[in-house]
Amino acid sequence: MTLAYREDGAKWRAVQQRERTADGSFVYAVRTTKIYCRPVCTARLARRGNVEFFDYPRDAENAGYRPCKRCKPQGGVMMPEAAATTRIRALIEQETRQQSSLDPIDRDLGDISKTTSRLACKAQVSKWHFHRTFKEITGLTPSEYFAQQPFDYYN
Repeated sequence: MTLAYREDGAKWRAVQQRERTADGSFVYAVRTTKIYCRPVCTARLARRGNVEFFDYPRDAENAGYRPCKRCKPQGGVMMPEAAATTRIRALIEQETRQQSSLDPIDRDLGDISKTTSRLACKAQVSKWHFHRTFKEITGLTPSEYFAQQPFDYYN
């Protein structure tokens, strides 16, 4: 447990604001559903009176709660969306390297929608979900991110 989240009030604020810095510091459980989640879970927010906090997922499970199927708090370090976005960023960087190895005239940067569709297909998500999730995690659209990648014209 992180010192910043020692008190329930601080934990509740982190849950309300879905603070990424709180992810991994604690889990919260909802008494009415018997489900526990990460502080960054995108599920609908429960009433404060129905929420209790645990330092570790195993503590919540020992208290009779089951893990959320959306944020998978008992699993790895990242939420599934964050892991997918990390994979997608790597795909964009790979695409950028491939484009930069081409002659400037042959680059397919003008039709970013084809590139985005291709990357969404590789990530096994719809183009719209890919775009929305990527922007939520990075703060940039895939086009903006792609445009920021440096090209080595003398490669």
